[in-house]
Amino acid sequence: AFPPTVSEAPALFEGAHLEVGRIVDVVEIPKSHKCYKLQIVGGGCTRQAVAGLKQALTPEELLNHFVVTITNLPPRKIVGVVSQCMVLAGSHANIVRLLVPPADSAPGDRVYLLHHAPSDNCPQPLDVDLWFKIVAGLHCQGGRPTLV
Repeated sequence: AFPPTVSEAPALFEGAHLEVGRIVDVVEIPKSHKCYKLQIVGGGCTRQAVAGLKQALTPEELLNHFVVTITNLPPRKIVGVVSQCMVLAGSHANIVRLLVPPADSAPGDRVYLLHHAPSDNCPQPLDVDLWFKIVAGLHCQGGRPTLV
């Protein structure tokens, strides 16, 4: 996927429903060397996520951790387990870091681009290819995530 242009990035991001969640359960998936099954509370419900974090973080490091999730991707089976959302993380030089919301965040809080308040509209399912286009434009500059 090609990175979005500066002018199209905010519109692309508006289609992604990013939300703060709290991990309330972490289960190892026996058939997988990479994935955990997570239960994440946010937005008035609990969603299940399959996250490839097993080689980077322990269950104890994940439990009760606040994370940013994308909640309007279509459910998908990963290693035989249904994932209803995606936990956002990044890596550099083989170090994996979760995208951590601000300290005063609460489960269900929306995450959005600075100066681009989220829409009150119910989010439509997000096309996976569109999400990969957004990801292609994410970078970190001066310790702050940004779209380029």
